[in-house]
Amino acid sequence: MWTSPVLTGALQRGFAYDPNTGMASAPWNVSTSIPVGADWPPGGYLVKLTSSTKDESYVPFTVRDDLAVGHLLIVHSVATWQAYNPWGGCSFYTCSRVRHRGRAVKVSFDRPYTRIWNHGSADYLDHDYPLARLVEEAGYDARYITDIDLDRKS
Repeated sequence: MWTSPVLTGALQRGFAYDPNTGMASAPWNVSTSIPVGADWPPGGYLVKLTSSTKDESYVPFTVRDDLAVGHLLIVHSVATWQAYNPWGGCSFYTCSRVRHRGRAVKVSFDRPYTRIWNHGSADYLDHDYPLARLVEEAGYDARYITDIDLDRKS
């Protein structure tokens, strides 16, 4: 759908870690923006990041059409993805030994998904993509939303 020009990377500052809550956040500067146009169909997308050394990582995102009506609603569970995301040392369920605590009691959306989890795609490649492919190949009219969007619209 879109290819960026070659971008020069910049070293981002470190991340913040709160030992009281176990929360890690990455208050980084924006490197680029993706111009999502009206010609992009609603659905789940992956941005593939490739470094000059050929290292790769993904960033999942959802394009939605709030006015569309469909037979099925596919919900991308980004809140669940962040709950299980151990980037920075802790998730809601566990912490690395370095953090010396059982789990985080607070997590941030201001951080990437860890690369060890499907190269940064979280559960998208394991769960969301196979479901969307099945639904769309069967010809169902599906719409897409995140669990956060669904909660805000309830």
